[in-house]
Amino acid sequence: MVCLGPKEVQKYFKKILILIDMDAKTPKVQFTFDGCYNYERLKREGMVTDWRYSEEKLELRQQVYTILLNKYGGLTNENGEPHYSMKSITECCHDWVSQGHVNSNGIVKYYEAYYQ
Repeated sequence: MVCLGPKEVQKYFKKILILIDMDAKTPKVQFTFDGCYNYERLKREGMVTDWRYSEEKLELRQQVYTILLNKYGGLTNENGEPHYSMKSITECCHDWVSQGHVNSNGIVKYYEAYYQ
């Protein structure tokens, strides 16, 4: 596992835009990763060393992350704090891919069972 500091995260995640329609109470998420999930770039930089970071698995990770953010990312408590932590969403995505899943079917039930 590789731990990245704030500067490294900014380098790879240039923009993550979360657009929330307050009337609909359902977050709409748009991502721009600008090369973060570019497998060839990660491979060139020596950051790809196992199957969990293949191009297919990175695409799957992005899909499940998008699904969970759309479902849980914009929900807040009465005090305005997020109801679900970004840590739990991120860990769920990592675990889902690391367990060898090949698609996103069942990710919401998995999150509700183990991370809520």
